[in-house]
Amino acid sequence: MLGGKGDFTTHAYLVALSIASAIVATIPFVFLELVPCIGIFAAAVRTVIILYGLYLQYKAIKTAHSIGTVQAVVALFMPHIVIVAIVLILWLLIYFGLLSLAFLPIFAQAGTVN
Repeated sequence: MLGGKGDFTTHAYLVALSIASAIVATIPFVFLELVPCIGIFAAAVRTVIILYGLYLQYKAIKTAHSIGTVQAVVALFMPHIVIVAIVLILWLLIYFGLLSLAFLPIFAQAGTVN
């Protein structure tokens, strides 16, 4: 889709390394966020670790597929964008579907003759 030349095995290995390291590094900070005075600093450190994990994923995709910077960034964020779009569409369908059910009695009364 984006012109990558890598194989799935290399891609899966490199991305798994970047994700696993970010998850393992953030585990202690999840528990430190529960402490009132330390929580804000732990959240800041955890955010930096998550951003570094995204950077590692970007580098893994770029290296595994021999693609440019823009293609690697698009490949990194495309699944997130697609999932957010699907959730937003489903939410809108449910919201407007339930909203239309709220006005159903009004429409039913409009069709009757007294």
